[in-house]
Amino acid sequence: NMTLKPAVRMALKLKDLAALAVCLLPCVALANTPSPAPGAAPQWQFTVSPYLWGAGIRGDVGHQATGTQFVKSDFRDIARDLDVAAMVTGEARYGPYSLLTDVMYISTTTKTRLPDGAPAKHLNTDSKTFSGFLGGGVALRDTPDGRLDVTGGVRVWYSSTTLSLHGGEA
Repeated sequence: NMTLKPAVRMALKLKDLAALAVCLLPCVALANTPSPAPGAAPQWQFTVSPYLWGAGIRGDVGHQATGTQFVKSDFRDIARDLDVAAMVTGEARYGPYSLLTDVMYISTTTKTRLPDGAPAKHLNTDSKTFSGFLGGGVALRDTPDGRLDVTGGVRVWYSSTTLSLHGGEA
């Protein structure tokens, strides 16, 4: 088992990152609960929703010392290599104000057979991604037919990919 040096860890020319992005996103939220009557005291309302998200990937994988190789994985391929995935979004609302959260964690492992003459028999690719959003908002318009919110917040994104060679001479 040989693990590649940190400079080689990221596939598709991505680098390990922990990025903060400030997001100001106008969004329309359709309310399932009626608005309180005018003059009534606001009450807390909570919503938690797990969800599914699908993706594919396409691009060149490699390193300057070894060259690159074109890779394409559709959603079916990624789902087959999935170790664990958890995705949930939530909202706490009090009158026109809201607190929002969105959390996603995905872990995949792929095992690829290498051609004869390679320094190992196969390559393992372990990928982990975490994304979290925390924000707040205020309703600009709230009617029985729908609600228009303006929201802002902070998103943290972390992605790590480790490549390791197996079955060769150490």
